[in-house]
Amino acid sequence: MPLPEPEVFSHFLPFRRLSPVEHCLLSRRVRIEQYRRGAELAAIGDTDGDEIFLLSGALTLVAQDGGRRRVDTGTASALGAISQLRPRQFRVVADSLVEVLLVPLDVMHWLNQQATNQFSVAELELDENDDDDRLFAAMLTDLPQFRVNLPVTRAGAAAIRGIVNQTNQGLAQLAQAAMIEPSVAVRLIGAANHPLSAPGRNKQSCFEAAAHLGVETTRRLLTVFTSSEFVPDRYSTIHARFAEAVRRSRECAYLCAQLAELTGTLVAANAYLAGLLHAVGEIAALAYAEPWHELCLDKQRLEACLNRLRPTMGATILREYGFNSDAVLAASSATDWAREIEDGLDYADLVILSLLHSAIGTEHARKVPPMHTIPAFARVTHGELSPSKSLAMIRTARALADKARPPDWQFSVA
Repeated sequence: MPLPEPEVFSHFLPFRRLSPVEHCLLSRRVRIEQYRRGAELAAIGDTDGDEIFLLSGALTLVAQDGGRRRVDTGTASALGAISQLRPRQFRVVADSLVEVLLVPLDVMHWLNQQATNQFSVAELELDENDDDDRLFAAMLTDLPQFRVNLPVTRAGAAAIRGIVNQTNQGLAQLAQAAMIEPSVAVRLIGAANHPLSAPGRNKQSCFEAAAHLGVETTRRLLTVFTSSEFVPDRYSTIHARFAEAVRRSRECAYLCAQLAELTGTLVAANAYLAGLLHAVGEIAALAYAEPWHELCLDKQRLEACLNRLRPTMGATILREYGFNSDAVLAASSATDWAREIEDGLDYADLVILSLLHSAIGTEHARKVPPMHTIPAFARVTHGELSPSKSLAMIRTARALADKARPPDWQFSVA
């Protein structure tokens, strides 16, 4: 049976405060049923597990004393659930051919909790005149309802939609399409970990997320994530800087995947994702900086702000979206060149080393330490990384990063 269209929820008050992403996720949890005239949908005393919302037709509510009340589609009494109290106080009977939306009670309980536990940025001690606090507060306001502004490049959005529109594409292809853009990858995994998704352990990759959500929901989500509202105008003050942040994220991802193969222990697919998402905080910060033209036009001031917000904002988003400590650490420690750990190595080491590789031949080269002097270099390479091999890896990563297409890498699904 096909999933209900997300637009159906706009008819009812309890669902109007949800985001488009949450509407897509809610479609997986509900069902639509039809009943003929005279059919009983609920009896007095029932303690069933679904709330009833009227989509079309008319219902009659019959009380224990025989009193009757009619509910018609489109009227104020049809904006919410029908006969909500448990045990039910009314017999619900179809007064015509009706179509109803059945929503599990646990979903309704979650919605009620969200309404009563509204997060307020005003509770935090933030300075609205400070660049960092101003952008961070804007992000925190959007965070609880999955509305964080995470833009996508025009080329990336077009490439992803091209794959989504091919009806023969399966879960693996859709998952790889999500990894074209950092924003889409993080939001797809976050959607799979959302409370409206079925419970279970948190998903940590686009492959896991797509398998959990299914083909239809994944298609819908990728369409939402690449809608025009998330594509910065080419004349905006952040357009060029944002495009460069995405390109560098892809380059870091390909370098991480190659470096993972040197370790013999870390997985290339996980390494790619860690590299792709390490700067998600920078991408979000750029989006929230766009309305503040005086900040965006002052390059030095903007870069300083991004450098400060990148780790904090990135870690906050990844943590809220259900990512594990490996991903959060890779984002929060990406530029901690002197980082030491007690034993072994992790994906943060790969990101750190990848960023030093990315700096070679660019204006950033003078701002970072020599690669062989940092602790992560010894942990990752074990002396097996020559300058010629490093340059070959950089050439490969840069060539692939310039293309808005699914990762050109033989990943094992982790």
